[in-house]
Amino acid sequence: MSCESQDWAQLVKVIDACAEPTPRYWVYGAAATDVEAVVRVTDTHHGIVREYNNSPGVQAPALTDSAAFATCP
Repeated sequence: MSCESQDWAQLVKVIDACAEPTPRYWVYGAAATDVEAVVRVTDTHHGIVREYNNSPGVQAPALTDSAAFATCP
């Protein structure tokens, strides 16, 4: 039996919080999986990369990185 799937199990959003008191871009996400995964978010203007990892067999935690990118104009 094959268990291969093409279903997406991850939602990620990046929020422009540059108008906030501590200006940043925030990264939030949620997953419905316990498979090994790497979420890689790249600020293509500055070349900065943030990676969020999940180990196999562990329910993926929510991403709540409100300090992800301090690259506001």
